[in-house]
Amino acid sequence: MMFSLLILTYNRFSELSHCLNSLQTEQENLLEIIVLDNGSSPPLKEMDFQLFQKVSIVRSEENRGVAAGRNKLARRAKFPGD
Repeated sequence: MMFSLLILTYNRFSELSHCLNSLQTEQENLLEIIVLDNGSSPPLKEMDFQLFQKVSIVRSEENRGVAAGRNKLARRAKFPGD
């Protein structure tokens, strides 16, 4: 089964890196990994995560909270067959 992995983060660069490292063996099951940088300072940069396949960074200029962040991620997610 293929799925999209959606990660919401705020000022957690090191934890995000650790999370993505732990997912390296699951790449074949993932359609994509979308990370929402929910207003981090400094902002996450996609180039910091070039080693991770299928990762895209979406930036919010301000922290909009968990629910709004999850909704924004869900609207961007791919579904099998898309």
